[in-house]
Amino acid sequence: MTTKVSIRRSKTKPEVLFTPLIDCVFNLLIFFAVSTTLIISPASIKVKLPKAVTAETQKRDIIINITKDGLIIYNGELKSLEEMKEIVINELKVNPHVLVAINADKEVVYNRVIEVMDTLRDVGATNIALATEKKIKREETKF
Repeated sequence: MTTKVSIRRSKTKPEVLFTPLIDCVFNLLIFFAVSTTLIISPASIKVKLPKAVTAETQKRDIIINITKDGLIIYNGELKSLEEMKEIVINELKVNPHVLVAINADKEVVYNRVIEVMDTLRDVGATNIALATEKKIKREETKF
């Protein structure tokens, strides 16, 4: 005995529902917008460097940023002088000729820069550079 299986085909066409799709895209948009504001890279720290005509580009092993408020920032994190001592000591164990670059804001109190440099020299860092921006020479015009 054979049984017949009848397959009914519906006459309605399949539809794509856009409301759930829009909800998912909107949630992704919010996620990326919020998460990108939480990421702070060292390059995004605003430090206005002083300008010098004789500025040179050098390879820097350790980059220390000093904000105009005198805060020390290393790799995007706020550090104390004691923490920087430990970081430099550990780096000097690996490479005794490590170059430490200090990116000090041009409005920072001069004493703070000297304090950081003195601390670095105290732990054995001898290659310390102060970062500047390249200043464009203006040709003097005579009237």
